[in-house]
Amino acid sequence: MLTNGSATGRYRTAMEASVRGRGRITREDLAVAMLALLEQPDTIRHAVGVAG
Repeated sequence: MLTNGSATGRYRTAMEASVRGRGRITREDLAVAMLALLEQPDTIRHAVGVAG
């Protein structure tokens, strides 16, 4: 679930899978994660799960 809180700097990712556990993440942390994933060549053409 997306929340409106401030960024925590903490998030988890999983390649080709959903992230286990709590599904809450702030919108700011999701944006940071997405930008970080864009810079990683191993994520091209792969699904990536992101959670807080």
